[in-house]
Amino acid sequence: SNLTPEIEENLQNIIKQNKQTNHWVWIIIGIFIVIQCIILYIYRLKWLPYYYIWKMERYHKSNAPDKALTYLFNYLRKIGLEKGKSETLEEFFNRVNNQLKFVDFTNLLSHYTKWLYAKNKNDSWNEILPEWKEIMKKLSTLD
Repeated sequence: SNLTPEIEENLQNIIKQNKQTNHWVWIIIGIFIVIQCIILYIYRLKWLPYYYIWKMERYHKSNAPDKALTYLFNYLRKIGLEKGKSETLEEFFNRVNNQLKFVDFTNLLSHYTKWLYAKNKNDSWNEILPEWKEIMKKLSTLD
């Protein structure tokens, strides 16, 4: 090669230093990502309802109310309120109403029941979605 031994040695040193620097950059990025994941996990009960809302606003299948209720049940289970096997929806929602006080499931239950028996499922879903969204938002404020 046309390079003098000094220049070649300098280039080798620069390459070596660059590799060491890259190593530390990746370690720092990895630590940052782990910390972000831990923070997201710790505060998941605050952002999870908004994720569910975002998902359901984009979900346009005929079983949308069932899916919305599943998300609601999953969230309630995460905060320690699980529906008993022999408990009806009405009994469960009444129990949750009594425990949480500030969340009223009465309208959601009546809209959901109407949806179950409706001929035009889309109209009923349009009544359920705002009610469901409001409940999810209220639940996200729990400490």
